[in-house]
Amino acid sequence: MISHRLGLAASIALAVVWLSAAVLKSLDPAAFAEQITQHRITPASWSQPLAYAFIIIELLLASSLITGYRRRIALVGSVVLLVFFIVITAVAWARGDLADCGCFGRLAPRGPDMTILQDIAFIALAIVGLLARRATPRPRRATASFAVLTPLLMLLPVVGPWLPFDSLVTDLRPGADLSDLAVENVVQPLDQGTVVLAFVSNDCDACLDALPGLNAIAHLDDGPPVVGIFAGDRAMAMDWIFTHVPEFEVGDA
Repeated sequence: MISHRLGLAASIALAVVWLSAAVLKSLDPAAFAEQITQHRITPASWSQPLAYAFIIIELLLASSLITGYRRRIALVGSVVLLVFFIVITAVAWARGDLADCGCFGRLAPRGPDMTILQDIAFIALAIVGLLARRATPRPRRATASFAVLTPLLMLLPVVGPWLPFDSLVTDLRPGADLSDLAVENVVQPLDQGTVVLAFVSNDCDACLDALPGLNAIAHLDDGPPVVGIFAGDRAMAMDWIFTHVPEFEVGDA
């Protein structure tokens, strides 16, 4: 029988994993939804609801493991969820639909092979916690602690996108070195001097509002070159170009 302390340590470690994953995804649920779409397992219209559903499930598991309320159920649920993640990752990987993935959103992208190994390690933590469960007494006031902590955690997906932690989920910021960005169909080198990169996509009102200003910059004699980067394939990018006629080149990524 695994000792009480080792089982408790494994449960808390797994709680930290779920809480970290949920917090980082909560900072940018839209990016997490995009990762779900890239797996091509479910319709794209399901991605956003699924993103919030997974965040909520991970927060519930973290709350249960931290407070000790229904910890055994949370450990079993962790194993089930991790096995599900492994299967989904393996299917998408086998079909060639996945290059980078991970349970920590975009903070720590990794290949599908490393993701599967990582999830297996987390399953091992859950099993250690389960094997020590009978020797682990239920904490006092576990129900009350769970009832207080859970609603607080559930606020994260709501307030997360508004918190000032963009640096944790994206490297895109003024002055960033993006010379190695994988952009196709552009003539202007991204690794020479200063370049104004405009990230555009369909259904983006802010992109259209910025278009006159970007066109003006593109016509400055001593201004930096402007390059648009469309989020999508070349056919979609060309459709956007013909519709909105930007006065600068637009590549796709």
